[in-house]
Amino acid sequence: MKLLLDENISHRLLKVLDAVYPGSEHVNTIRPELRSDRMIWEHARSNRFVILTFDTDFVQLSALLGKPPKVLLLTLRNPRHSRIAELLDVQQAGIEAFAADMAPDAPGVMEIKEPLG
Repeated sequence: MKLLLDENISHRLLKVLDAVYPGSEHVNTIRPELRSDRMIWEHARSNRFVILTFDTDFVQLSALLGKPPKVLLLTLRNPRHSRIAELLDVQQAGIEAFAADMAPDAPGVMEIKEPLG
């Protein structure tokens, strides 16, 4: 499973994620012209990416257009890319199960947040 990092996420995260999510890319490095959310959505759909973002507009696109692609919505406060990488690593099994489930009633968006406690 590979992630497509939205422009609001540091490209430095790719180096850390490579072992866990090989083939992941950042929108600014693969196709700088992917500027609109809809263009990013279509690129992710065509190339089998899961979108990683802070942008709730992708939640709206998921509700409007369905899946694929799936969306990982980060709802963290002041996150460093090392913390994002840690959460994605710890939650890898759940994220992969979420991404693979294309049943009609399966969710299109998964929220990644700080664990309680």
